Amino acid sequence: MSQWTVSLRRRVTPGWRVVAAAGALLCLASGLRADECPEFQRMEEGGVRLRVPGATVRALQEAAPGFRPWSLTDYAPEVRSHYTFTMRQAPWAVIGDFDGDGWCDLVVDGRNKTDSYRLCAWGSATGPRVVTLGTRRLPPVMRPSAAALRYVPPGLVLERIRDKPIVLFADAFGEQVSNDSTRVFYWRGGHFRERRSK
Repeated sequence: MSQWTVSLRRRVTPGWRVVAAAGALLCLASGLRADECPEFQRMEEGGVRLRVPGATVRALQEAAPGFRPWSLTDYAPEVRSHYTFTMRQAPWAVIGDFDGDGWCDLVVDGRNKTDSYRLCAWGSATGPRVVTLGTRRLPPVMRPSAAALRYVPPGLVLERIRDKPIVLFADAFGEQVSNDSTRVFYWRGGHFRERRSK
């Protein structure tokens, strides 16, 4: 496995130790294929390591040459001090099974020298496939981001349309910009759809 290391300057949630102790627990507990799962690990020296299979790193690099994930220092102070890390989420990445096929998928925010990216690495029997969900030119002066990624579990009711609820049947991810609003991205009909959730 390849890895990216990001330093933290604060404690992570108590449940975080499960990741370091059990490795692929996330994938095994959820029925996902552990041999292809990226994972977050807490490092003894106070950082978080996003471990990604080598094939996935190569696919990410092919999709966006020079790509590297954001680090915690790229986020605003309120994100750095209040974000809750879990086995499935960090401000720059979410691990889940977004299309419900039983393979681990990874949504990751990052950059190369000229552009910022949101990439999705789809797991499959034939190897990872990377899709660019968003890209934009980096500004001349970078400002800390206030938007952080979040894992959104299946079963969440997003809204009701004509008395029909929209219920998530697979993992999803959200982008939280403030404490009271999250944009939720969920897979349906062959592409990600977006809804607001409070």
